[in-house]
Formats: sequence, structure tokens, C-alpha cells
Amino acid sequence: MQSIDECKEVLARFYCAAAERNLSKELEAGCKDLPPERWPRVIEVTEGSCVIERCRVVSEAGTGVYAGRTGAVRIESTEVTKCRASGIVVAEGGHMEVIKCNVSSCGAYGAVCKGAMMRLEGGGASSCKVSGVGAMSGGLVSVEGMRIFECAEAGLSCVGEQTSVRAMSCVIESNGSYGVTAQSGGRIDLIESKVRGNVASGITCGKAGACILAMASEVAANGANGVVAAEGGAIKVEGGGVRGNKSAGALAVGGGHVMLKQVEVSSNGSHGVVAQRGGQSTMAECGVDANSLSGITCIHAGSRVRVSQGNVGGSRVGVYAAAGGEIYLDVQALVEGNSEANEGCVDDGKILREQPKRSSSVLARPLSAKNR
Repeated sequence: MQSIDECKEVLARFYCAAAERNLSKELEAGCKDLPPERWPRVIEVTEGSCVIERCRVVSEAGTGVYAGRTGAVRIESTEVTKCRASGIVVAEGGHMEVIKCNVSSCGAYGAVCKGAMMRLEGGGASSCKVSGVGAMSGGLVSVEGMRIFECAEAGLSCVGEQTSVRAMSCVIESNGSYGVTAQSGGRIDLIESKVRGNVASGITCGKAGACILAMASEVAANGANGVVAAEGGAIKVEGGGVRGNKSAGALAVGGGHVMLKQVEVSSNGSHGVVAQRGGQSTMAECGVDANSLSGITCIHAGSRVRVSQGNVGGSRVGVYAAAGGEIYLDVQALVEGNSEANEGCVDDGKILREQPKRSSSVLARPLSAKNR
């Protein structure tokens, strides 16, 4: 026969187990109708400052670390993992510094900035269900020296007007959809970084006002296209290379604009550069070599590609225009050494040679008022 104390202990264990089950049910039901930034938080700072160093932060209920309003947080040498919502959130004017931290296995973003400022340096973000690092709704983010990989949607994302991300010396690889994406007015500056092995395209930009500048960066071995500008988005690539992507190296479609300067576009699985359905591409001093089908293809009325200097070779067809697409080559652009044809036109496509013009440079700027 059990003593009174033993009975009390059994009863206490019973009530604890029941309370844990009820709490789990409440979290499951209660969080579904809330945006992730309003889920429960392990650490929340809305005024003053907080330093988190050499810790491990886990949140089975919601967010790991949150800074908002006038709150400022510095996280260093810390692991943030297995958060039901996002690992790190800064919003509503807060400030966040994340130094040499690893953020992983979160239910939304690894680290996300909404209407605030965030700086990340070193460490990594991985295996999150949305993006490794994200900016939205006026967020300003600086990322340096991070590895962002194996996230379900994108490695690095930026959405919304007056929202920007500056990423330098980063490796963004093996994400479930895109490596880097800017949408609906967002801007990303990508400097001396590698975007490789992502399941879909490496860099994508869509909807008017969205833009990406990639300087001295490598976009390689992605599962679809290397660079895609669509729906009025614009991408400028200066230096570096776009190589070995499964489909096209660079694609401009549906009013998107891709600008390439001093870029090696090579060994892509279909075309080097494609403009279609109203897409535009401007190229200067580029080497377009050894792409499987064509170096440059332009199809559909309203689509245009303009090439100044550079060379196009080593493909089945060098430059190809069809269905009303137009390609303009200046006299210094060399198209030679392609196996079937250097130039091909069908169905009202046009390939035109023209004299070099000062305004043809992808870096040309309008004259200031006093110089007009």
C-alpha cells in the first residue's frame, strides 16, 4: 500500500503531464491565427538594450529573440534553433546585431527585419521553412560573411518598397527554391558573393521597383536559370560569372531588364542570355561562351537585346532572334566559332549591326541639369 507522500507524488506527476498537454494544445490553436512576429518569444526587448552571448535559444512556442520599438539587442556566438516561428525578429523600429551566430531549423525565417535595422556578421542560417535572412516593410539589413543554405524557399529575400539588403562575402547555396530574391520594390546589393546549387534559380527579381545589383559575384550550378528579371524587375551584374546553370544563364521576361557588364556567361544548359515576352537585356564587354543551345536568344515582339563589344562563341548558334525579337550588335561585338550558325533569324526576328554609341553603356547616366 502506497504512503500519502507517494500518492501525492503520483498525483503531482499526473497534473504536470495534463498541464503540458493542455499547453501544447493552446499553443497549436492560439498561434495559428497570429502573424509570426506576434507569437510567444523567449527573449523580448522593447526598450533599453540586451546582450546575449554564448547561449542556446530554443522556442517550441514561437520566436527565439525579438527586438522592437526602442529595444536594441546584440547576440554573439549563440545558437538559435528549433523555433516554431522565426529565430530572430526585429521590428517596429528596433535594432539587432547578430555576430557569429548560427540560426537553424526555424518554422518561418531564420532572421527577419520588418521596419527596423539589423546587422548580421559571420555564422550562418540554415534549414528554415521560409528564408534564412529576410527583410520586409521598410527593413534595412546588412549581411557579411554568412553562409545561408538549405532553407525551404529562399536563402536571402527582400520584399517591399524602401526595403533593402546589402550582402557581402556571403555563400548562398542549396536552398529549396531561390538563392536570392527581391520583390515588389525591394533592393539587394550583392557583393563578392557566391550563389550556387539552389534548386530553382540563383537570383530572381520581380515586379516594378524591385532591383538587384550583383558585383564581382558568382552565380553557378543552379537548378534552373542563373539570373531572372521579370514583371518590371531589374538586375545588374557587374564582373564575376554566370556559369553552369541548368537552363539559361540570364533571363529577362515580361518587362524585366537584365544588365550585364564584364561578365562571363558560360557553360549554361540551354542559352547564355534570353529575352522573351517583352524582356530587355543590355550587355557590355561580356564573354558569352560554350552555352549549349545559343549564346543570345531574343523572341517575341517587344523583346530586345543590345550588345556592345564582347564576344559570343562556342554554342550551336551564336545569336538567334525569332517571332519579332530584336538583337542589336555594335561593330565591336564578335560573334564567331559557333558550331551550326553564328546568326539566325526566323519569323520576323531581327539582328542589326550598329555603330557604337556613348549611351549604349550599361553604366550610362542622364546628364545633370547644368550639363544639358
